[in-house]
Amino acid sequence: MMRMMLAVLAIAALALPAAAEDGVRLDVVAGGQALDSGGTRDAKFHEYGLVPKGAVVPLLRLTRNNADDPYLMTLEGTRVLEEAQRFTGVFEKTGLARLTILYDQTPYHWSHGSLLLLTERQPGVYTLDPSARAFLEEKASQTATAVDSLPPRVARLLDSTAHHTDLVARRDARVFDGVVHVRPNWSVRAHAGLETRRGDRPISVGTYRRVGGADSLRFDRERFDVRGQEIPETIDHRTVRAGVATDWRGKRGFVEAGLDVSTFRDDLVGLQWDNPFEAPGSVASASDRGRYARGQLALPPDNEFGRAHVSGMFRIGTRAQLSATIAAARMRQDDEFLPFTLNDSLWFPGPDGNLTTAADNIRGTDASLLPASSLDAEVRTQRADVRLTARPARKVSLEATARYYGYENRTDRIDFPGYAAFGESYWRVGIGQKEDGKDVLYNDPSDYVQRRFGLNAGWSVLPPLHVSIGAERITWDYAGRQVDKTDEDVITGRLRGEGPWTLGWSAYFQNGNREHSGDYEIGLEKSKLRMFDVWDRDRQQFGAEMDAELTAGLVAALSASRTADDYPGQVEGAAHAYGLQESFTNEAALWLNYRVSGRVSLHGGGGFDTSEWKNLTVTKTGFGHDNGATQYSSENRWYRNQEDQTVWGGIGVKAAIVPDRLTAEASYNLNAYTGDAVTTNPETPNINSALAVDWSEFKTTTHEFRVALDHRLTNGIGVGFRYLFRPFRLEDPAWNSLQPYMQGIVTEVRASADDVRPEDVSRYLFMDNRYGETTSHVAAIVVTASLP
Repeated sequence: MMRMMLAVLAIAALALPAAAEDGVRLDVVAGGQALDSGGTRDAKFHEYGLVPKGAVVPLLRLTRNNADDPYLMTLEGTRVLEEAQRFTGVFEKTGLARLTILYDQTPYHWSHGSLLLLTERQPGVYTLDPSARAFLEEKASQTATAVDSLPPRVARLLDSTAHHTDLVARRDARVFDGVVHVRPNWSVRAHAGLETRRGDRPISVGTYRRVGGADSLRFDRERFDVRGQEIPETIDHRTVRAGVATDWRGKRGFVEAGLDVSTFRDDLVGLQWDNPFEAPGSVASASDRGRYARGQLALPPDNEFGRAHVSGMFRIGTRAQLSATIAAARMRQDDEFLPFTLNDSLWFPGPDGNLTTAADNIRGTDASLLPASSLDAEVRTQRADVRLTARPARKVSLEATARYYGYENRTDRIDFPGYAAFGESYWRVGIGQKEDGKDVLYNDPSDYVQRRFGLNAGWSVLPPLHVSIGAERITWDYAGRQVDKTDEDVITGRLRGEGPWTLGWSAYFQNGNREHSGDYEIGLEKSKLRMFDVWDRDRQQFGAEMDAELTAGLVAALSASRTADDYPGQVEGAAHAYGLQESFTNEAALWLNYRVSGRVSLHGGGGFDTSEWKNLTVTKTGFGHDNGATQYSSENRWYRNQEDQTVWGGIGVKAAIVPDRLTAEASYNLNAYTGDAVTTNPETPNINSALAVDWSEFKTTTHEFRVALDHRLTNGIGVGFRYLFRPFRLEDPAWNSLQPYMQGIVTEVRASADDVRPEDVSRYLFMDNRYGETTSHVAAIVVTASLP
């Protein structure tokens, strides 16, 4: 597609001289760019795009527009020759038809030159060299001495065996959109698109072993040997979309009807990888979790989606109008189930429901033992929206809204004999569901219906002041969820006005209270730890905006907002209101633009946004020795308060050194982020309690200095210079290094009343996939040309 578009642009450019008098125009921005970047790492552990080096073509546009000719054309390419590039073609006959063709290519880079211990033998299957596994397993036993010897052995293995890999994915989107005007008031539209995503992205898997311990039921004086790895997740996605719609428009309103369909295909059913610490066959154990030779993970399933809709608007007299939309959709997916496990030492329940042994020779790896070949899922939705607006008087406006949304899950129930728990290392018959006093395990398809009814009234009190207030009632009816129903009432108010200095301002507030009714059903939640009441919520929002020309040439804009959520409920039967407690979001920004003279202008501003949420949780002690009486005692609770803050700001200047010929720009921008997790114990902890930890802050700081100089040589040709200096600084207390590092400490439990002794915990990351500090210099020279 990209080559085709470039060829069209080149052919059209060759024909330019002969067609110039017919209104053909070519705009080109091209040049060269250099990049110098250094630091601890030149990659980040999140999506980012590479800065192009060498020849760059930021813009290439060819247009044909003649007032005497109804045929119009625009061909445009942006970021040509770069990894992130976009091409658009628009062909139109005025008043009859228009066709738009789009190609968009977007890269995603997570890491370059990372070291990986595993090798992708076939798409989605990562294996470990047998010699490397033997090296890791040598002398690795349940003794602490052998565990202590693993870090240097892992380091030597990585140095000698690991290979370099790049984690790169790319999205390619191709879209065709056309409209034909059959009659002046009747048109037909159609669209089609193909989107592919291919490459790799990072995913983390982990395991641990309990080492030592005098009593396996009480976990006395034991340590945890934590082992983990980061591996690539292979991506091979393909989405096809298509749709058709028609509309009729008259003097009193319009009617539209359409159909949209899409299909998603993932050529990989699942991801498989070797566990570097386990040799075939694996050990099945509830204590040594993650003891598997090979792991597996299901990937997004193939699915289909279809939606039909009808909408319209009708004017009622001269002061009212009614609009409505009705839509229905259907979604399906029937990907095959993966086997219960790839662990050939994990035994499957026998016909009597009891766990089998090796003598029964029934293994969880046998896919024929699955209760169904696939989920064969089907979901249907129905939606109806109605809106009536009216202006009964010149200064009064009224609005009434109603919405219905139904989610119907038609997937059948499937009863499973159990599942491979603890990293495919232990078989469990159930999680918490029971029928007739026995453990059961099945999918529980859930449905819900949402209904919204709202009224809003507005009044222009004075010419510069407008007041509006609204009320909305929202109800949800659930089937197969923890609660039966929730009701929410929302009150909204808004003021809008004008003042001196061409002042424009607005302010709003919103208050919503949601409560649930009916008994709280635990369902799959086996313990009261999972009884989180997020169904009850109190929400307050308010904010304000203002812009004004304070003096001649000085314009200011200010905005601020706050959202506060509180979850005051507590599930009956739970000792405390575990889960979310409070959360806040605050934002504020100020912008100034000052026109010093006809040639020079200054701009600048800054702001911040903060968020904070608090969670109450509890740890379990013991192993049921006291029938749960003290497993979740108050001394074992702790709060975790997550605080995030971003401060940003910038200043810049634009100057016309020679009017209409030579212009210059310079700017500085700052973005600083701080994240902090604060944990506290609300009660005095004892030797068995979860202890609050003083976590260090995570900080990133980005500075950007930009300079641009543009000189117009002639009416159609100009030359420009660009320079960017970008230092990125990082403070990460938990830096993921390729070498084994100390993740933290684990204290001995249930040993004595004396002070506990910390034990080291080692973690092994088998892919060097992180981000660090960088300092980048980007310089570019561009030439702009507009012909004829």
